Amino acid sequence: MLTVDSNDLRELLTFVHTHGHLYETLNVEFFSARIYDQIDAEWLRFMCRLDDAQLNTLAIDFEQYSVLFKECPPSLQHFFASARRLSLLHKYCAPRQSGYNSSTASSTPIQQPAQTMPMRKVKRKKAHELSAFSELLLAECAPLGVDRVVDIGCGLGHLGRILRRNNEEGVRHRQQQQGQQHQQQQGHHQQQQGHHQQQQGHQQQGQHQQQQQQQQQFEGTGLRLDYVGIEADPALCHSALKIDGCPNDVQMKNIVFSSDTSKQCHKILTLPDRRTALVSLHGCGELQRQILLEFVSICKQQQQQTHNREQQQLCPLLVTVGCCYHKLKNWTDSTIDRWMLSRQMRDHFLCVYGHNNFPIPGLRLACQAKLVRWMAFTEQEHFAHRQAFANRAFVECMRLDHKNAIEFTEHDDLLRNERGPPRRLNKCITGEDGFRAELLSRSAVLEEEEREQFEQKLDEIMEEHRAAVRFIEPFTTLQFALQCPLESVVLLDRLLFLHENRIDAELVELFDPSISPRNIAIVARVVTS
Repeated sequence: MLTVDSNDLRELLTFVHTHGHLYETLNVEFFSARIYDQIDAEWLRFMCRLDDAQLNTLAIDFEQYSVLFKECPPSLQHFFASARRLSLLHKYCAPRQSGYNSSTASSTPIQQPAQTMPMRKVKRKKAHELSAFSELLLAECAPLGVDRVVDIGCGLGHLGRILRRNNEEGVRHRQQQQGQQHQQQQGHHQQQQGHHQQQQGHQQQGQHQQQQQQQQQFEGTGLRLDYVGIEADPALCHSALKIDGCPNDVQMKNIVFSSDTSKQCHKILTLPDRRTALVSLHGCGELQRQILLEFVSICKQQQQQTHNREQQQLCPLLVTVGCCYHKLKNWTDSTIDRWMLSRQMRDHFLCVYGHNNFPIPGLRLACQAKLVRWMAFTEQEHFAHRQAFANRAFVECMRLDHKNAIEFTEHDDLLRNERGPPRRLNKCITGEDGFRAELLSRSAVLEEEEREQFEQKLDEIMEEHRAAVRFIEPFTTLQFALQCPLESVVLLDRLLFLHENRIDAELVELFDPSISPRNIAIVARVVTS
């Protein structure tokens, strides 16, 4: 079990705190809050000279541009070098023989196909995630004697169908093994008839063993796992049962997994005479945090009730991948302290920041696309991103000046937000004139005089900030460099929380980040002597 170094933690928090101006404010306020004025002017001058292709790789291997590197401000060089070094997820992720491994990956985005799975209506990204997640789960279940899986936030229950096929393939695999063993025995008898036949028999035996290993890895482990899916959305539960029926070994339960349903979920997770794995693939927002609290609670309760040391844990395995770290419940301010679970993280955070409140936009940036995605941006994608970013920022300026002037209809392609009016215009809008015309057409200002004032204000805002549009892509480059250090803070906090509760836990790099950016799994095991 890898232990987190306190010096690494302190240095990481100091780094992200020092560059808080890059994430403390929502990006839609780039113009209204003049975020660009808070960025080092020397950095912006240098980065604005680069083309899109150079910006793509600036945060990873900017040394390759020998001429530009000599002119790069030393403080910017230090920023990128520190961001790479303090992307601690690469350091504290446990190495695995299978799955994605960033230490051996190419510096260019990987476009590998997901493992072939006979599953209908599953996109490439989901297929890639399910294949890697189920492979890891099966490998972890066998040593712990797990015979049952409870999947929190299961959606349509695709994982359950994979496990069911594994059960079926496991039966076929054992039958094939028996047949192959019988053939090998006959072959061994024939080998005694001659030296040449003996050599051929050994070669065939080696081929059989290799085929068995490949088949066992991808088609069936022989491990039978019953499946229980827990999903808060009743519509998804209903749809899941329509996909291919509901076999006896696949159950679906419509439950909102939360502190309010803790007792009900506890009973499901601690079924007597069974060994259950608690799993969640991309548990959104509060869900992964609640899952960790529940798992620790179960472990503590089991330890208190267990007098016989040989008695096994009823829920000995946790495998969870989180997402949307910023979507926490009951927050009304721009900062929040409920995201932290670890005592050690809280102490270091308090020492560095002077408080325990972390900006919500920082948690949002922590769950954005990884740097490998930025490296793959095309010229067209840069143009579209720059335009969409600027449009949102202009709308925010108008929202602050005319709070009720921007209307929307039910079917508009707008980003609706409970905190205020929509802030994103239709993505098909390109160019300043198209944006201006679309925004004016959605204005709720009816009086001619007020409409003229609205148009005049819009023109003033666009004139004031038009020159700052060129700072958008450099600013985004800096944010992409900060993404992994910020996610390191979140996931190391959750890893430390498990360690502090004496649970063997590790981080596992599971997916290709160019396909699935939330690619780190937390794996925790409870092993009894």
